Amino acid sequence: MKLLFFSCLLILFPLSQSTLSRCQTVVAPIGVRQGNIQPIVHAPVKLAFQLYWDYLIVVRGSIGNLKNLNFLIDTGACPSVVDQKVAHNLRLSQEPRRVNLSTTTVDAQLVTLPSILIGPIRAESLPVLAEDLSFFGKNLGHKVDAIVGMDVLRNSSFTLDYKNKEMLLGPVQSFSSYIPFDTETPVVTVRLRLPDRQLRLVVDSGTPDLMLFQSRVLNSAGFESLGTENVADVNGTFQRKKVRIPEVYLDRENVGPQIAFIADDRKDDGDDFDGVLGFRGPHFSKIAFDFERRRFGWERAPVPAITVSVYDDIRLPPRVLADAEREATRIYERAGVPILWISCAMSSDAHTDLRCREQPSPMHLNVRIVPHAVTASDSVFGVAFLSEEGTGVYTDVFYDSIEKLDQDSHIGSARVLGHVMAHELGHLILGSNAHSYWGVMCPSWHREELRLASMGNLVFSEEQARFMRERLSRKSGFWSRLGKKYCIGNET
Repeated sequence: MKLLFFSCLLILFPLSQSTLSRCQTVVAPIGVRQGNIQPIVHAPVKLAFQLYWDYLIVVRGSIGNLKNLNFLIDTGACPSVVDQKVAHNLRLSQEPRRVNLSTTTVDAQLVTLPSILIGPIRAESLPVLAEDLSFFGKNLGHKVDAIVGMDVLRNSSFTLDYKNKEMLLGPVQSFSSYIPFDTETPVVTVRLRLPDRQLRLVVDSGTPDLMLFQSRVLNSAGFESLGTENVADVNGTFQRKKVRIPEVYLDRENVGPQIAFIADDRKDDGDDFDGVLGFRGPHFSKIAFDFERRRFGWERAPVPAITVSVYDDIRLPPRVLADAEREATRIYERAGVPILWISCAMSSDAHTDLRCREQPSPMHLNVRIVPHAVTASDSVFGVAFLSEEGTGVYTDVFYDSIEKLDQDSHIGSARVLGHVMAHELGHLILGSNAHSYWGVMCPSWHREELRLASMGNLVFSEEQARFMRERLSRKSGFWSRLGKKYCIGNET
């Protein structure tokens, strides 16, 4: 039989964003015992965990007579792994094994743990690998004594709550989204759907990224190339390709465009999967492995609301400004992005909302309504100030141009103003190259765009909406360098 250890555990090193990747298959002789593990847990048991780098989970457990050990929970690993020092302290006999990495083969040792305890789950006479896990201490700053994989974890349904840093062992509560297991031994795989294909992926809590194997995705023509990056594993450095996939579905749920990595691998017919599903891209806040119902459940982190400070140099009638804000809010709600508006003044008014004094950031943007552009023509309605990196927090809209367009189109100055504010804020959120051939991000508005605006149908594309949700969920840092201007108008 085969003992499989598969884990694309990606450890970020300080050196040029490199990673440590461990993808292994262990071949063991027929007749190796799988250990005596307690039955499935029937009542929920809660374990607190420590979270490193927003995805690595470490809980406390015991091996034999050694208490308070640090266990890394890795749903992409099977069998589990114990540090060589722990094996030495327990005086465990070791049997040599050959471990197949994605590109080479290395030596490893197989040992049998007398017992391992994690919460209510207890396994006895459990065969595991013995490896040097000291790299965790060097790169995480936290010692890891063992990696607990699916050979132990699949004996109980469990939930990983990243927000509250809790692991719940036992029956899974209701989740908003589920997908059936494709396979569940030795590790759980699910079907991930792309526009032109389906992939079987290992659900791996030990990796942050969506990783695909070159031998399984020979045709990647539909992916946008984002270059290559150097990574490192236990055997040296190599390159992997970085791509952007425009549409990714888990069952019927569109999880938006995803950044993925394509790694060269050595195809193994015994490994019937195409890559691994990490948790950073879809922004999972909670996941569950429901073995009773054979399904994987998830909750995604909600998109945080953008705060927009509005500085009205025109002193518009309150109703006009309120209607414009409602129009822009409706456009962003269609994209799944909530907005909170704050009325601010340029002067230091004692009655000004205190939030107006907050430092602008990617989550707190500024819109200023001014009479007209200083240098641009009256066919330009607004400008977003972006840095060379394509980021920014300030935008101006030109009311004289908006009034002129309303006189020609008769769709209402508030509606035009709301659409212009939505467009310019879109530049701040989407970054450079945000213009599109149609929709609210079209650079030039003519008869068709104005007709759609009058009907309330001039909105963001689905791809733009997904990208905004993804970007805002990450709450990127604040950028202050201002440079390029991105305008909207009726000029090509």
